[in-house]
Amino acid sequence: MELPKRSIRYEFLGRSLGGFRRGGYKKYMETAEYKDGIKKLLEICEENSVAIMCLEPKSKYCHRRFIIQTLFKTGVEVILVE
Repeated sequence: MELPKRSIRYEFLGRSLGGFRRGGYKKYMETAEYKDGIKKLLEICEENSVAIMCLEPKSKYCHRRFIIQTLFKTGVEVILVE
């Protein structure tokens, strides 16, 4: 795996912040599970630079756009790299 070779830690948050959700991701964002995932992500952001990864190559078609919006609203600096 390339990440450890570059001193990058991988942390899986797919259970709480992962992609497809029945009923739509916007609806899912209202759940405690999503909010807990964001809380964990924000904790990680406090001490590390973070990359949010997904199989979808373009963030505008991916659930990451919703996570990015949430982070932006909390004041986290977000840099999009496509």
